[in-house]
Amino acid sequence: MKRHSDHIDDLIARVKKDYQIVMKEVDIHDPETRRTIGEADLIGIINGEWHLYEVKSGDNLEKAKKQLFKLKRYLEDYHDIKLFYYSGKLKEVKEIC
Repeated sequence: MKRHSDHIDDLIARVKKDYQIVMKEVDIHDPETRRTIGEADLIGIINGEWHLYEVKSGDNLEKAKKQLFKLKRYLEDYHDIKLFYYSGKLKEVKEIC
């Protein structure tokens, strides 16, 4: 069985050509308190737009959405954000609206 980080690496191999910068397992901090609020499994940056990816080994879209929306609340004042979900089980990327 693949580990979570293996699924992230699979996703990086799949999308890295689409971005100017790709960052793996990035801690996100509240800009005012500096408290850690979560971790983005993958961030791809292109032309100033940040694409946040949540990777799940199984197929837990609802949990991924909850985590992504939490990160977006803290980052959307500073960056243009798009959210994506990657299922390691299905090998699919879905944009979250």
